[in-house]
Amino acid sequence: MTETTDDWVLECSDDERFAGWTEVDGEPMPPLDELQRLYARVESGDPPTLAWRCLGRRPLDADAPDEDEDEPVQLPDMSDFDFGGDDVAQPVETPRRQPGAAPRGSAKKKSTSLDKILKNMKRTRELEAKEASEASAADKQKPD
Repeated sequence: MTETTDDWVLECSDDERFAGWTEVDGEPMPPLDELQRLYARVESGDPPTLAWRCLGRRPLDADAPDEDEDEPVQLPDMSDFDFGGDDVAQPVETPRRQPGAAPRGSAKKKSTSLDKILKNMKRTRELEAKEASEASAADKQKPD
């Protein structure tokens, strides 16, 4: 296979190409005058052209093995190892709820009755009325 010079064209290094650029939040940023020039070209209707060449698709190799083939994986025989039964920590059993026992803490089911809701509403109204009457009494006692 012969290589042509078209395959290996290198105009300049990245250090030379981005010499005047600054870094903002980890991203390279061109100089302000370059940005203004590019925006002016876009506004005038003459956007810059991108130099990009499609390299096409790589031909498939007939000799390459398919990665999709499912071959059985041979695991090493673990029966020859001595793990020392005395050194192995025993699993800790987590406490389980006893049958018939009531749940504790936040596991309890939250429920209420209509009677309790009505009592809370009545008590809230009474407190609001009491606070309003105290506030109006305090306003009457203030000298203007």
